[in-house]
Amino acid sequence: MNIYEKLLQVRLELSTANIKKGGKNEFAKYEYLELNDFLPALIKSCASAKICPLFSFGETAKLTIVDAEKPEDFIEFSSPIAELQMKGTNALQIIGGVQTYLRRYLFIMAFDIATPDVFDAGGKEANPVKANPAMYAKLAKKADELGCKENLRHIITSVFKKPANDLLMNEANELLLRMETYYHQWQAEQAESNQADSSAGKPKESK
Repeated sequence: MNIYEKLLQVRLELSTANIKKGGKNEFAKYEYLELNDFLPALIKSCASAKICPLFSFGETAKLTIVDAEKPEDFIEFSSPIAELQMKGTNALQIIGGVQTYLRRYLFIMAFDIATPDVFDAGGKEANPVKANPAMYAKLAKKADELGCKENLRHIITSVFKKPANDLLMNEANELLLRMETYYHQWQAEQAESNQADSSAGKPKESK
């Protein structure tokens, strides 16, 4: 098998592995996947398929899946590294927390592991920190790359149900990681709203 066939084999095995969400957010009332919920099954399947997942962290976080039988063949997945600010934690704790989240996020993305469409355990913080100007600059840069910079405030309001200048740091991190998904979601909502307005005889407008 080539590396793509091996990756598909692991995805298939994980899809039938009966993985259960062990993490619980008592404040926001939902469950989420933790690394130890799926890592044992993932490692077992990767060993069986003879592929090796390797992580690296620099300007971006990267998960490289290497074919152990043919090491020159690999598949790479990457994610931007969002800035995180949490009260009562030091720099090393923040780095560890970001890397743990990104490992989980990249595993879920690469191996198509089912996960709820929320920012997992970070949905709400006990001591919320508002997004700072540096984070807003990162969001604007990402939005510019996706061609949605002029609609960024509308997207924030649509997703988080609040004014753009009230965005929290954890919410900004989520948006930075998933902006393309939320942009398409907002476009779909706009199209549906415009269609409804047209049916009612109202002029189309961007909300």
